[in-house]
Amino acid sequence: MSTNGLSNMKLRLYRLFTVVSILVWGTIGTLILGSILNDLGMAFINIVMGLIFYVITYYLYLKKKNGSSLLLLIEDPSKKEVLSRFLNLELIFYALASLVGLAILSGTISRVFFEKFAVFG
Repeated sequence: MSTNGLSNMKLRLYRLFTVVSILVWGTIGTLILGSILNDLGMAFINIVMGLIFYVITYYLYLKKKNGSSLLLLIEDPSKKEVLSRFLNLELIFYALASLVGLAILSGTISRVFFEKFAVFG
C-alpha cells in the first residue's frame, strides 16, 4: 500500500493515463496546426481547431495537477474510501480520454501524412 492506503497499481495507472492523455491531445493540436502547411487556404479553421485541442490539453494538465495534489494532501485514513472512489473515477476518465485521443490521433496522422491534406478542410 502507498500514501493514503491506495494501491500502488492505481496510482501508477493514474500517472500513466494522465501523461498519455496529455501527450496525445497535445500532439493532436500540434498536428492540426502543422497541417496548415498542406493547405494554406484552410489556415483559419485549422488554427481555431488546433487551439481548441490545446485548450483541452491544458484542461487535462490542470485536472492532473489538482488531482495529484489532492491525493498527496489528504492523509486522513477515514477518507480512504472516498479517495479510492475519486481515483477510480479519475482512472476511468483518463483511460477514456486516452482512448478517444488515440482514435482521433490515428485519423489526424492519416489525414496529415498519408492523404497530405489539412485536417479540417
